[in-house]
Amino acid sequence: MKKGIKVEKVKKVKEVRKNKKCWSPVIEVSSPPTLYGGKKAKIWKLNTKNIIAFTSIKPLSYKQAEFDKNIPLLLKSLEIKPEVTAFAKQVHGGKVLEVKSKSFASNREADGLVTVKKDVMLLIFTADCLPVFIYDQKTGATGITHCGWRSTEKNIIGKAVEKLKKYGSKTNDLRFVLGPRIKECCYEVGPEFTANFQKKYKNTGVYTRKGKLHFSLSDIVKLQLKKLGIPAKNVVDTARCTCCEKKSYFSYRRDGAGTGRMVSGIIAR
Repeated sequence: MKKGIKVEKVKKVKEVRKNKKCWSPVIEVSSPPTLYGGKKAKIWKLNTKNIIAFTSIKPLSYKQAEFDKNIPLLLKSLEIKPEVTAFAKQVHGGKVLEVKSKSFASNREADGLVTVKKDVMLLIFTADCLPVFIYDQKTGATGITHCGWRSTEKNIIGKAVEKLKKYGSKTNDLRFVLGPRIKECCYEVGPEFTANFQKKYKNTGVYTRKGKLHFSLSDIVKLQLKKLGIPAKNVVDTARCTCCEKKSYFSYRRDGAGTGRMVSGIIAR
């Protein structure tokens, strides 16, 4: 192991707590967001000040071939009819696009979307990468980013924030929710991987477990938000591990390339 890597004990992810009143997992975070399962297509959902954000839960998958069939079930579960449903061709890059109208083309390459309009649902697709939901509690602007390690290294969350600031958002008004993703307990990496982050972020996000290196996407994103001046109280972490929680989430690391995809989205109403 390379010298200079900090040694920290990686805590095991706790089992998802079940709520007797709901057949799907219930996750509680600090107020105002409350996350819970849907009754149709399984989801966890955030309801706060006319903002809905969600990540799908097994068994429905939202890979390209399955999207058209399953998205109506999800919309029915959310009880919404968005004017625009927008998503991009994800390429693990740092590009963020603004969605302005129904003419938004889904074949455009990007890993982040923002909008200042209501009734526009922004979607991304994951199977271990970190979805980050963004909303402005005053203006109602929303955003979502697909934070794999490459997009995180390119600071896609920072680019999304800067784009929202151009449209009037202030850092103190922005709120962030870090969704389900592979956590450091399961994200084993090599020294060559951590070298991508050492120059900019020192050893933030790097842990050891049983003599092997592990990595935390959320640690990097939280540091990036801190450098942008986002107060820690404005960031909520669901702390769900897609790799650990086999019954709830698809995981590329656990199951390979043939696994399904979760869809995550956010909409202001």
